[in-house]
Amino acid sequence: MTDFTDLILLVGTNPLPNYVVAEYFLSQDNSIRKIWLVCSEKTNYQAGTEELAVNLKALLDQKHSSIEYGFVYISDISNAKAISQKVNEELIAKVQDGAQVHLNYTGGTKVMVNHIYRTIERVERLKTTPESFSYLDARNFCILSDTGTVIAGDLHDKVRISFEDLINLHGFERKNKYSKSIFTDAISAFKELIDSDCLGKYFDVNDQGYNRKLFLNKKGSLAEKLNNLIDENKEILRKYNCNDSLKKVMVAMPEDCKLFKFDNGCNLNENIGKKFEKTIKFIDGRWFEEYVYEILIKKLIDKIEKEYISMNWEIRKPEENWNGITFELDVILMNGYQLIGISCTTDDNAYAKNKGFEIMLRTRQIGGDEAKAVLLTMASSSVVDKLQKQLRLETGGSDNILVLGYEHLKEDILFDKIDNFIKQ
Repeated sequence: MTDFTDLILLVGTNPLPNYVVAEYFLSQDNSIRKIWLVCSEKTNYQAGTEELAVNLKALLDQKHSSIEYGFVYISDISNAKAISQKVNEELIAKVQDGAQVHLNYTGGTKVMVNHIYRTIERVERLKTTPESFSYLDARNFCILSDTGTVIAGDLHDKVRISFEDLINLHGFERKNKYSKSIFTDAISAFKELIDSDCLGKYFDVNDQGYNRKLFLNKKGSLAEKLNNLIDENKEILRKYNCNDSLKKVMVAMPEDCKLFKFDNGCNLNENIGKKFEKTIKFIDGRWFEEYVYEILIKKLIDKIEKEYISMNWEIRKPEENWNGITFELDVILMNGYQLIGISCTTDDNAYAKNKGFEIMLRTRQIGGDEAKAVLLTMASSSVVDKLQKQLRLETGGSDNILVLGYEHLKEDILFDKIDNFIKQ
């Protein structure tokens, strides 16, 4: 239980720990009357966290509308005197007599933490003790006081946040809209290929399997304007004779999305039209993330509500603030407040490595040090081991990345690997 009236939070570049701490304390009792958000002003020499502090207040307001807020803006986070003076004038002087304060110093720079801590500690009327100071332990998901006392044990079950709220907290927004999959039967077909060890044949170009090279741009990525390629490749596609694996997928596709039909042999669907782009994106790789998503929904539905498992999020910040840069997360799992981001690729080793770096960067950017990343590939076990070592080595020995390959794709194996990784 909390026994303080004023909670002080240092807002760093990742506001998630601030949310977790505030939400936990606010959920325990109603003694907290005010939350102080200490953030940095944006200057030519430092990143500002004012916007993040405002986002944090907005999210907390949704559940705790009666709480008051105080904002303290630090103009120079490297200047000890300026930090102390600002905290004295804008925070300590405004704390009501008889109030009990608690500083959680998880966010903010080391200099901010040090001098704000000392400034508050020296004020006799605040009557602070070691129990008045705490931090969120990213490894154990618990809040510890300065005496080492566990104020809150494993917060996985105590604090939850949706992925939408998480990106809003960071000032991001979703670029694309959610759309229910129309390829359920085709996903079942891919599952049959995986279970029967025939997925490799689906990608066997020499045996008339799916040939993704027909739909790539000059950089080796799937072309943005795929509809232009159907005319360029019509003669090749008309002569195509799909192998059994590709045919199994095509037969299971919605009627107006079939690239090939089999009324009399294998024939190009000349009327596919606008559905061509959606079809190619699916058979090229979207099927992979839908397959993984369906497994997680099926296996975790008793433990985690469906709303905390999602897929295919294109994320951006407002264009004027971030130059319109977007990034994508294939599959997302929120384990309490811990983000697990999953990236799926059917590409070669070099591209898979880049995807690994990206998913690690993005999950940590949004989910902080607690976040984990999974890279799913079609690689052999030897390549998977090499990728795992490279990614861990080149990111400072992080053990928050799991790489899986072709031999791990069967449902039970895939889920067990991901589930065990999350529990570590």
